[in-house]
Amino acid sequence: KEEVFSGSFDEGEGVSSTPHEGESVFRGSEVQLVISLGPERFAVPNLTNIALEAAKQMVTDVNLAVGKVEKRYDGAVALGSVISSDPAAGTRLLKGKEVTLFVSKGPKPVKVPTVNGLSVDAATKKLRDAGFSAPITQVKKYSSRLAVGLVVSMTPQSGTKQLQSVSLTLVVSRSEEHTSELQSHVNLVCRLLLEKK
Repeated sequence: KEEVFSGSFDEGEGVSSTPHEGESVFRGSEVQLVISLGPERFAVPNLTNIALEAAKQMVTDVNLAVGKVEKRYDGAVALGSVISSDPAAGTRLLKGKEVTLFVSKGPKPVKVPTVNGLSVDAATKKLRDAGFSAPITQVKKYSSRLAVGLVVSMTPQSGTKQLQSVSLTLVVSRSEEHTSELQSHVNLVCRLLLEKK
């Protein structure tokens, strides 16, 4: 027997025979049957990590159609590449059936936590706990509002949404320079007065 794909006959049904139906044959003669495999189906290709345009071409190359393209955040798959498909790779579909593609928008931005008023260690821990992984730099600046060593502000600002790989800069309170110089002069004068006694 021979098996063929057929859109007209269900799987397992006879499509044709040789000799044809109704023809006379000798007893014991061989009859060739052609059996339907049903409509031909085509496997959805594996599209993960493939750039969108290339993935679309791969879908049409196997006699399927591109359906909806939905964008989602994904930190593991590059921006503009396919995360997955629906139906999944390997699913066998009839010719022309649509395949939905899920495409990466890149990593999801996260809200920068508020760290103003915290110590550098506490601020760093809070930022790391929120998933920010880039090195954190410090800039010292005098603040009349906060004690020395506390965070005055940050770039990018707290409350904004940023990628977790963004560079962060903490502005940290330091003592006022002229105050330190004045204290040094006071100490020097006190020492000189004590020496005179």
